[in-house]
Amino acid sequence: MKKIMFVMALAAFALSAAEVKVLTIGNSFTHSLRGSLPAIAKAQGDKLTLVFANHGGCTIQRHWKYAEQEEAKAEVKRYKHNGKAVKLRDMLQAEKWDIITIQQASPKSWVKGSFYPELDKLVAYVKKYAPDAEIVFQQTWAYRSDDPRLHKWGGQKAMYEGICNNYKEASAKFGFRVIPAGLAVELAREAQPVKFTSIAPEEIQKAKDAGKGSRLEQPGSLFTGWHWGMNRKTKQPEFRRDSIHLNARGRYLQACVWYGFLFKKSPLDIKYKSPSLKEDDAAMLRKCADRALKEYK
Repeated sequence: MKKIMFVMALAAFALSAAEVKVLTIGNSFTHSLRGSLPAIAKAQGDKLTLVFANHGGCTIQRHWKYAEQEEAKAEVKRYKHNGKAVKLRDMLQAEKWDIITIQQASPKSWVKGSFYPELDKLVAYVKKYAPDAEIVFQQTWAYRSDDPRLHKWGGQKAMYEGICNNYKEASAKFGFRVIPAGLAVELAREAQPVKFTSIAPEEIQKAKDAGKGSRLEQPGSLFTGWHWGMNRKTKQPEFRRDSIHLNARGRYLQACVWYGFLFKKSPLDIKYKSPSLKEDDAAMLRKCADRALKEYK
């Protein structure tokens, strides 16, 4: 009897397990998935192939420029796959992809008209070399409220509204689905019990004076924020602010949204939790991911 039940359990697991192959044509805003998303899929018993055709800060325009350069000259290879330099078309043909994602770089993501005409060309290129894949957009997020650029752009709300408008327009134009990571970030900002507020200058200076290795508490932040990093020019450590890239909380939230979208399963059922997160915080983030998938129009 026990043997029969064990066999039935294995059969049920096999039926529930899924396999999805994903290629991202993006930048650091998809590279942030490399930790939590595979871990979630593994914990849920699903198989995920996740490959990145990413360049840091890469716009849709630059991705298309690279593709044109690669088509023009045989020796030009702008991307890397399995440790080798390859062309974008090689990556598009490397697997039978289920989903290929595209997104705009964050500084342009909210600017009206910033996707075109290169998006039309990039979409056509993807369809040419991966005709069976579903193309999907990742809706990105607005920066943390203390990013100095937001003052010039009309504020965090203006940035988010611009992002929403651009991805809705692109989705309607091409008929593509959207992974609502940006909406999930907004929902988490509202739902979390402790809201982020700008750090006082004296606290920033105190952490800076304490030297490399010191930490600055930033309650309610979904972003890396103030941290010690290496200055690329001087090669010296510096205390700096990153108000655009997600921290462990934000990356977990993003991964929950992607998992729910890719595998058509509720983020509420996710078992995996990033080690640095508290149970109640992880549960709140999963709820926001679930809401984003249900509420995105």
